[in-house]
Amino acid sequence: MAATSLLGIVQRQKFIRPTIATGGTITYYTDTSTNELYQIHTFTVGGNFAVTTGGIMMEYLVVGGGGGAGYTYTGSTFGGGGGAGSVIVGSKYIYTATTYTVSIGGGGASASSGGSNGNSTSIIGTGLALNAAGGGAGGGTNSTQSTTIQANSGGSGGGGGGGYNATDGNPTPLNLGGLGISDVEIYANAGGDGRAKFRSGGGGGAGSAGQPGYPITPTSSWGGDGINCLFTGTSYWVGGGGGGVQVGTISSPYIAGATAGQGGQGGGGPGGIGVVGIAGTLRTGGGGGAAFGSPAVPGNSPGGAGGGGIVMIRYRIR
Repeated sequence: MAATSLLGIVQRQKFIRPTIATGGTITYYTDTSTNELYQIHTFTVGGNFAVTTGGIMMEYLVVGGGGGAGYTYTGSTFGGGGGAGSVIVGSKYIYTATTYTVSIGGGGASASSGGSNGNSTSIIGTGLALNAAGGGAGGGTNSTQSTTIQANSGGSGGGGGGGYNATDGNPTPLNLGGLGISDVEIYANAGGDGRAKFRSGGGGGAGSAGQPGYPITPTSSWGGDGINCLFTGTSYWVGGGGGGVQVGTISSPYIAGATAGQGGQGGGGPGGIGVVGIAGTLRTGGGGGAAFGSPAVPGNSPGGAGGGGIVMIRYRIR
């Protein structure tokens, strides 16, 4: 916008960004096709989203923490990939000043007792109650092989463990958030089955299901893909499932010809051969990747932990 000074010189007025809300890390994005300017609040830890001026259309992305991968006991049961945290996207018109509480879910651990579910991420306040469930833990066993562990339900289900005591990938996502809200979409999918000797399933992703360990295909044991968020004007994938693992032979040494399933696009940890399991990527809710043949734990392999969740909120300011 231009204005004329007292000296008759045309001057360009600088746009001053209004203070509409506070909380999280604030950045800006201009949609070059419309010249609309957005203010973005990104939360990687809990806090408050405080709206000081009403009359805005808030758009949000809410991602739960990813599930941890299952534990592999060589020669018996192979751990499955962790499921991704569920992903919620939607919008809400805010009429007056108000404050919302934001909680960020951490990723589930993977330990000698088996993996654990990711933790939920939420936005709670006036007229809004969003809860993105954490991803389900992958199936497998524990370090003493005394317990067969089923894959857990979660935001997206964990992949099933493979082996003598093989398990199903959990097909049932948890009851997800979005209470009393019409303009909301929730993304979550099942983990892949591990019901085959020495072949575990991949964790479910927000955009697609995890792949089973059998039958053998080029994508066996892969984690499910997540979804692509364009809140900031650039590609940002979230909600990928963790990869599982497969052996090449069914006699010792099992590691000969072993292969690992890819992690799902969106931060899913890939399966690992000869390493400890690879964690899901932070701030994506990606599931942890399973592993086989870790030199750190001879004969056994802990899986990777899930990646923590994230919240993004944006609204137009010009």
